[in-house]
Amino acid sequence: MPTETLPNRAFACAATSQGHMDDKTHTFSSPTIFGLLDAAGQRWAVYGYGTVSHLEAVRAELISRRYPAGVTAPSPPSPPGPLSA
Repeated sequence: MPTETLPNRAFACAATSQGHMDDKTHTFSSPTIFGLLDAAGQRWAVYGYGTVSHLEAVRAELISRRYPAGVTAPSPPSPPGPLSA
């Protein structure tokens, strides 16, 4: 059900808003699809244009938790090429 911004984002990233319907809650404890992919060692990336997106910020946070200072994280995969006919 569409609601306020933070529950909508939680639902989009974690498939649940944990019952929250307004922006009063700023912390959600459900794992996101991005955290689950990272925990499983799967590479993922966010593709877009212009400024850093919210999902890129999430990826950066997950990488900072997984890789201590001085350890280089793997690069995101390359964007897919054009579709062939």
